[in-house]
Amino acid sequence: MRPLRVCTTALTLGLAVYYAWFIFQTSFLIWGQRYFCLFDDAMVSMRYARNLALGNGLVWNVGERVEGISNLGWTLLLSLISLLPLGDSLTCLAVQVISACILSGTVYCAFGLARQMAGGNSFAGLVGAFLVGTYFPLVNWTLQGMEVGLLSFLLTACIWQACRELKGASFSRWLYVGLAVAVLVRMDAVLPAAVICGFLAWQGPKDRKRHLIWGIGTAIVCLGGQTLFRYAYYGDILPNTYYLKLTGFPTVNRMARGAWCTARFLVMTFALLGVVEVAFRLVLGGTTLRLRNLMPESSRPAGLVLLVFGGQIAYNIYIGADAWEALDGCNRFVTIAMPSLIALVAARGWKLCEGTIADRARFPVALLLLAVAWTNLNFHKDPRHPDTYVVFRRPFFVAENRRNVELALAVKSATQPGAKVAVDWAGAIPYFMDRPAIDLLGKSDHHVARLPMHRGVMGDGAWWKEFYPGHLKWDYGYSIGQRQPDVVLATWGKSVGDSAAFLGPYDRTEFEGFSVYGRIGSSRVDFSKLRQLLGAGQSESP
Repeated sequence: MRPLRVCTTALTLGLAVYYAWFIFQTSFLIWGQRYFCLFDDAMVSMRYARNLALGNGLVWNVGERVEGISNLGWTLLLSLISLLPLGDSLTCLAVQVISACILSGTVYCAFGLARQMAGGNSFAGLVGAFLVGTYFPLVNWTLQGMEVGLLSFLLTACIWQACRELKGASFSRWLYVGLAVAVLVRMDAVLPAAVICGFLAWQGPKDRKRHLIWGIGTAIVCLGGQTLFRYAYYGDILPNTYYLKLTGFPTVNRMARGAWCTARFLVMTFALLGVVEVAFRLVLGGTTLRLRNLMPESSRPAGLVLLVFGGQIAYNIYIGADAWEALDGCNRFVTIAMPSLIALVAARGWKLCEGTIADRARFPVALLLLAVAWTNLNFHKDPRHPDTYVVFRRPFFVAENRRNVELALAVKSATQPGAKVAVDWAGAIPYFMDRPAIDLLGKSDHHVARLPMHRGVMGDGAWWKEFYPGHLKWDYGYSIGQRQPDVVLATWGKSVGDSAAFLGPYDRTEFEGFSVYGRIGSSRVDFSKLRQLLGAGQSESP
């Protein structure tokens, strides 16, 4: 057992160093001070969380009840962290550290799941743990503050428990506690929860009644409770983000874009692994490729993993995928199902070696398979720049975060507390500037979210690419013309022509390609000071 212990220790220490380095790489210096900041969507949740922690309610702007979040449970956790007397920047760092701990829990669950599906082989578990712990989309989304990390942990742990039950373990209520927490963290986690519950009820007639009672009860309590709270607090049955992203656009066009993005992801992520599988079968002589052969002991755990993954793929197609498909190859909705699928891949690779390779050659062949799997999972986005994935360069969107935080600090210094600021980046800027904000793209705006989407601004003329979730609704006549913000921090590039008619009463300056407008005659903004601060900015790299 000594080699196993050495490998486990090395993996644990290596991942700890990797996560710490990743977190540090997301920080930056502004005017000589280091700042930590999360992904911009996570910073939207942070603004809601901070307002709640300060006693201002679960709102984006004090006094305006609009549910611009779809991750209630995660935002409540962020509000608890926001109670710590750390300041804005260090609160973000605390979220990242806690997220790293959650990610470590996911790695542990992946180890247990891969080990179980490989018939108890611990080295297969280590392979699964390594692949999950270094899977860049999971690391990136988690350590940049998204609820993806917590959902991945809960889903992987629940699948692991479900697989134990499929192999004869007794019914456990803790499985449904985990699924209930996942649904509270984010409502659409009810889909994988339903798949797990339905599969267990189908495959386990002895406990079928209990699975159905607990599963249906979990959905009623968690979804019903959130709906009642939403209606009582916000006056809506559905979150504002639902209206923003899923209304005002043809369903067929939306799903076509989802199918296109999903097909590209599947080909890039699994094509090489499929080639390796076929090569093993042809060259080394194996049995016919069937789902039944994925796990010699039983196909049921593998079937559950594949069904959960398939459910997320179907959901991804239905909603038109994510706005960040080009970021790292796997979006937020699919990433939560990837740890259990990667654990299955690791177990499958070990079984291939065990069943077709002689003992002497098994270890080097397993290393080769590991290298192929790791490369295929992590370098398909842009193989010309692998340094992005091992974080020799900055992680994605850190440069934008630095610019946005500097803008926020400058606006905060050059405006009065009641100054209204219109933004299209609705996360870091409102959080750090701490001023009333106007969301130009409607995530936290009732009026904009219910408009029809603009057409023909995305996709280069291809109708199956023109959908872009969360970025196709704006009404500058309302947001700028009627609401008259004191400062406008850019308008989205695809819509800049629509805003020009309403920016006449504003002075303009540029900051790193970002347009900043100050309303002429406003007593709440010192535009000359704002120009000076932005012109004198001395942001630095780590």
